[in-house]
Amino acid sequence: MNHLEITRQALIFRFRMLHGDDPPPAVHIDSLAAAAIAARDHRVVTAIRRLADAWTDWGLAPDALVRPWPAPELVARLATRPDLVDALDDLVGAATRARAA
Repeated sequence: MNHLEITRQALIFRFRMLHGDDPPPAVHIDSLAAAAIAARDHRVVTAIRRLADAWTDWGLAPDALVRPWPAPELVARLATRPDLVDALDDLVGAATRARAA
């Protein structure tokens, strides 16, 4: 499991959920994802595990976690799982804290 790429895709997906579009280059998604992973925050590992478990429970291919996520389908699934939205926010928070440190 590629934690860095899962985190990267999760951050892009969350940005799209909030802003309706891909993040601009100035957001530096790659460095945010790397910072979140490098911080070794237990919330990052837990969030990735929760997302990966739900992903497989939904019957989605595990290798699809490291490719762009299917927006309409996933948004609908997340609407019934606020705990997974919290997991996405945990990744965003860890990335933000790590970059600020």
